[in-house]
Amino acid sequence: MVAVPDKYSILGVIETIFFVHGFDPRNFNFIVPGGWSIAVEMQFYIIFPILFFIKSNHKPIIFIIFVSSVLLTLLLIKCLLIYEIQPIFIEKGFLKKFELEYNFLNASLLNQLSVFLMGIICYQCIYLNNKLLKYSNRIAFLAIPLVVVSCFLLNSHSYTRTPFVGFIYPAILAVAFSLIAIKLATINDFNGRISELLIGIGRVSFSMYITHFFILDVVYFFFYKFINHFIQTPEAQLALMYLAVLSLTFFISKFTYKNIEKKGIELGDKLILKVKEI
Repeated sequence: MVAVPDKYSILGVIETIFFVHGFDPRNFNFIVPGGWSIAVEMQFYIIFPILFFIKSNHKPIIFIIFVSSVLLTLLLIKCLLIYEIQPIFIEKGFLKKFELEYNFLNASLLNQLSVFLMGIICYQCIYLNNKLLKYSNRIAFLAIPLVVVSCFLLNSHSYTRTPFVGFIYPAILAVAFSLIAIKLATINDFNGRISELLIGIGRVSFSMYITHFFILDVVYFFFYKFINHFIQTPEAQLALMYLAVLSLTFFISKFTYKNIEKKGIELGDKLILKVKEI
């Protein structure tokens, strides 16, 4: 007999099917593990036409000023929700303490919009401002300390207990990957096994995103059942599990990409053509 897990609800499933679970603090990341990111993506798609219009009709420096103003406004809104609105919800019994701050808000578009905005600026730097590419060698190395700082803020309990740090670490990571992307844009020759492997991973990256949660659970189960007793060093455990999850996810995703994702895309293209013909 199949049992329905606790706290699952018809409402939560319906919200997830229609990608609106990102607006529900109880279901934003519950029905599908990691599903909060899909909800954020869908919310971004809704406002993207507005951002595209602003970017297309103003100079790059104006758009950067606009982005900075938006991010500052979002941070202020987040602080308002945490320090003013959240206590009211807690007093009324609608929320547990810190639920907004450490779960729902940090996984919302309010907190993640900086990543999308940085992606737009990165695109603009690569394709519309070739002068910046000349300095790619000088700025690319900054990505390493930025990644380290972002990971430190993410994993340090003494620093993540503030709205600012929860807001800033994804933005720092977005800047780091933008610098890497700008550097990669200057490379014309991607021959070699390593390049081919990276390109292959990128090609099936969406399928990897979908499947890696399941594979992570499987690897975790087998690791702690058969291997954990022989390897006690945390760093070695992390490296081994990372390589195992990455390898399995990549090879399984090659199959799902070919037999599920591509066919789904083809079906979507056919549906779009039929809609256009109507």
